[in-house]
Amino acid sequence: MLNEMMMMGGVAMAWLVMPAVLLPFLYLYLLQDLAGRRDGTRDPNLGSQVLVTCLMTLGAQIAVAGAALVASSIPASHGDDIRKTGLGLMLAGIVTGAFPAYVYFTRVRVEGTGRIGHKALGLNAALFGLAFTILSTVVCVSIFHEQDVAEALAMALVFLAATVGSILRLTNNPLPPAQTRSPQ
Repeated sequence: MLNEMMMMGGVAMAWLVMPAVLLPFLYLYLLQDLAGRRDGTRDPNLGSQVLVTCLMTLGAQIAVAGAALVASSIPASHGDDIRKTGLGLMLAGIVTGAFPAYVYFTRVRVEGTGRIGHKALGLNAALFGLAFTILSTVVCVSIFHEQDVAEALAMALVFLAATVGSILRLTNNPLPPAQTRSPQ
């Protein structure tokens, strides 16, 4: 019974998380399309860029969530089920994100400006950072309640690593000056 409840909780959580990931991409598409219409520089590949980076983001988020579960299973006494779930999520994230990543790096990014991918990486950094903030808050509160923090701390460290990696990638690879907008 517990396994069925956990699976239903996972499905319910997925339905709550998906709009949090998908809505920013819809917003990104609409803003870029409106800017292109206004400037007269509409990108014919905008839809494919947004779609591919959205799928890459979903894959990355699933894979990192799986890695966090695997990390949390190390100090856990009931770690085998959590580890298997985490490994399954990691595999699902890699499978989900592999083809979109291939398409992005071989087709979309070559033909486009890279601006959408840069913004998608920023969204990933924000989502990873949000998860890290929530988990680190759980750790800090649990410390004062004298509860075991090992599992939440392990998960927080995985999301911290993902956040730092995304931010470093963003700051080390800014858009070329010709592709940035000048102040108006």
